[in-house]
Amino acid sequence: MTDSGGGPGSHPSAGPGSGRSTFAGRLQALFDERLKKDTEKKFTPEEVSAATGLSVSYLNYLLSGERDNPTMKNIQRLADFWGVSPSYFFDSAEPADHASAPEADPDLAQITVLARNLPPGMPRATLRAIVEQVAALEARRNPPPRRGGRPGST
Repeated sequence: MTDSGGGPGSHPSAGPGSGRSTFAGRLQALFDERLKKDTEKKFTPEEVSAATGLSVSYLNYLLSGERDNPTMKNIQRLADFWGVSPSYFFDSAEPADHASAPEADPDLAQITVLARNLPPGMPRATLRAIVEQVAALEARRNPPPRRGGRPGST
């Protein structure tokens, strides 16, 4: 088996005629063709398990096709991790690349998965406050360019 060299932003071959039209085949395409940014190596089921909260054995069942009807919650967890729409696992016309979607960034996808696993209430409110504070600090550090006029004028 050869590696296509794909990473986030690549198009796993999950279309018709590719042998990847099943849920297992589409999931395997993501494991085979999406590489970690820092090492350019494939993700392991253990790493996906740690990020999604799904057990390694359950992921292996999904990959082998032994289990082929995951819950929508588990599909969403996998979609969030891989940065694809949940329909990727079913819609043959949809590529795995959503470069314009925030989920295309694996870091954001992992943060999303972790945030969704937080209980409602105070933990989520605290996370929101932290993210808003970081965004405000970034906005002050990198203000948008002014349009026309003299410096200091509005």
